[in-house]
Amino acid sequence: KRPMRIRVFIFLLVTAVTLPLVLASAFAVNKIRLEERATALASLQRVVDAIALTVDRDIQASIAALHALGTSEHLSTGNFEAFYRQAKAINRIPNTYTALLNADGTTVFNTALPFSTQPSVPLPTPIPAAVARVIASQKPFVSDIFLGPRTGRQLVAVYSPTAVAGYVIAQGFTLDHWKDIAKPHDLPPDWIVAVIDRTGRFIARSHKSDQFLGQPARPELVAAAALQNEGMIRHSTLEGVESYDAFDHSETTGWTIAVAAPVALVDAPALRAVQIAVAGFVAALIVSGILAAAFGRRLIVALQSAGTAAVLLGQGKIPTATATSILEVDALNQSLANAGGLLEKECQARLAAQQERERLLEVERLARDAAQKENTAKDHFLAMLGHELRNPLAAISGAVAVLTRGSKDRLDVDRYLGIIRRQNRHLVHIIDDLLDMSRLIAGKIVLDPHPVDLAESLKSCVEGLNAAQRTTNHSLEVTALQAWVNADPVRIEQIIINLIGNAIKYSPAGSTITIDLHQADGNAVLQVQDHGTGMTPALMARVFEPFVQGPAPLNVSPSGLGIGLALVRQLVELHGGSVSVASAGAGRGSTFTCSFPLVAAPGSAAGSDFSQLMAARHRTLLYVEDNADALAIMSEMLRLSGYAVVEASCGADAVAAARLQLPDAVVLDLGLPDMNGYAVARLIRQLPNAHDLPIIALTGYTSSPAIGAGAQAGFSAHLVKPVDPEVLTRTVEALLAEKP
Repeated sequence: KRPMRIRVFIFLLVTAVTLPLVLASAFAVNKIRLEERATALASLQRVVDAIALTVDRDIQASIAALHALGTSEHLSTGNFEAFYRQAKAINRIPNTYTALLNADGTTVFNTALPFSTQPSVPLPTPIPAAVARVIASQKPFVSDIFLGPRTGRQLVAVYSPTAVAGYVIAQGFTLDHWKDIAKPHDLPPDWIVAVIDRTGRFIARSHKSDQFLGQPARPELVAAAALQNEGMIRHSTLEGVESYDAFDHSETTGWTIAVAAPVALVDAPALRAVQIAVAGFVAALIVSGILAAAFGRRLIVALQSAGTAAVLLGQGKIPTATATSILEVDALNQSLANAGGLLEKECQARLAAQQERERLLEVERLARDAAQKENTAKDHFLAMLGHELRNPLAAISGAVAVLTRGSKDRLDVDRYLGIIRRQNRHLVHIIDDLLDMSRLIAGKIVLDPHPVDLAESLKSCVEGLNAAQRTTNHSLEVTALQAWVNADPVRIEQIIINLIGNAIKYSPAGSTITIDLHQADGNAVLQVQDHGTGMTPALMARVFEPFVQGPAPLNVSPSGLGIGLALVRQLVELHGGSVSVASAGAGRGSTFTCSFPLVAAPGSAAGSDFSQLMAARHRTLLYVEDNADALAIMSEMLRLSGYAVVEASCGADAVAAARLQLPDAVVLDLGLPDMNGYAVARLIRQLPNAHDLPIIALTGYTSSPAIGAGAQAGFSAHLVKPVDPEVLTRTVEALLAEKP
């Protein structure tokens, strides 16, 4: 591509900048021209409206005078000579005449003649139809041009009814009367004013009136006035002058009032504005061109100095920064002068880049090592999970085998059932911890807070641990003062059991674990202190992270998944509290401290405990479960609790059973072979008297969408598998107690 000279480039640049200005200016000039013309035409229309009002006022004055004359007592008494003198008094001499007409259209007298010279035989009126119209309507009427029978002159007349029936008073106007109206003193002399009657003939005209009065007006003007009440046309006048002709109609007479202004006169101000704008724009372009040439020459000189500096730099020389008074070019020259120094620094930059690459490689290596450690931790977690699951499963399998093969007379059945119960609780605890960790990470744990006495919760947890024989090898020293907090009691017990269980796990057999609950600074403070393996500062910094575990005590195999303390921290923070750990070092024990905001102790609440609920009348439950073993075991457990249980293994059977006999409550598994539990719940709700039937959902899903879908389907409660039979019966009785 052929290179472009800088002068040409500057010229094109100026053209590109000015072209939009040219277009914008042309648009603006045209708008000015149109607005100036619109202003002139609007002024023309206002003149027409003013003349029309003048004509209406003149005719209205005549109508008012005739109306007053029509009520004269001389007319009612027949004194026509006196009435003649009154009629002559309202004439506007010398261009108006007044006449009294009979109902048959004959003239009684006309003030154009002396009363004494009135013909003895009345002459017929030239427009008897107008007289008949006025008598019939009793309203004034204004005529078009006609030839006066007495004067022989062209007239227009106003006819008005009288108070005495059978007479009409008429006042005639010669066309000379309208000359002053057609020649306003404040209009330009080239404007033509015309008053045209309803037949299209000139009543008045400001130019050549002697020639055109009584003659037809331009047909295009008459046609336009016939189509609309007011408007404007452009045409040639009778003199052949191209003009804008604005017209309007007199509301009283129906005549057309028109004012014609020469096109050249109307457009002259707009043309002058355009000429001034164009002249100013041309002058601006000339000045811009001169300035562009001057600045272009200056820019060329500056760029030439920059080119010379670049050549010197290419030759290995350090150029001198030349001042050109153009900021950008001066900066370029300074940059070229500094380029030599930058070349010297290039080697140092390369060395720094090499060092940065090595640092990034080291960071990458560390990241790989961290990923490897995380992978190892994952493998360790999976191995530990397998170990934790295999141990209770092996114990359960062994106990089941002994109970199956041994003689029940020689076996301690309660012992093996106890083993199965303990190991089953252990499995449920592991699964609950894993699920809770997943829910916490996903932010899906929802608390059910209400006032809870931490001392009672602590007492219940210690009793539970003693009953489960988890404290056999340790001594628990418990000091608990009453402390009420707003909390979810299930989650509070989970926090306490995890803390005490952690202390038991990392304390040697025979050691003492101290548990203290007190109040301090508006908080309930729970401290669990052991004398076990203790912690290093590095371990304390990470002990509340998932899957992080300290070293197991001597002669104790590693156990647990490393998620208990992570759950503790998350649950404590969800309650608005805080948890911390302190240790004097390895082998010197640890102290865990939890703080919860205190609330006021609630008043005594009326109610009944579980034993009182179980004393209620015999109830029928519909239990729906597709797993045969689970159905059989849970049904039997519910029967042992005093319920009559109807079993169903699919949705269709459940709906049929509920239709046959409506139960007191329904326990419904969501995962059924023929239809899901949501559909079954909706069908049962449609049965008679089932609108408030308690329906409890059993599912392994605890997400908010699942619970929301259950509420829409009509479930009263939502329990997670595996469900504790005691929890299930409490839920059933609570829902039944709420029924009206």
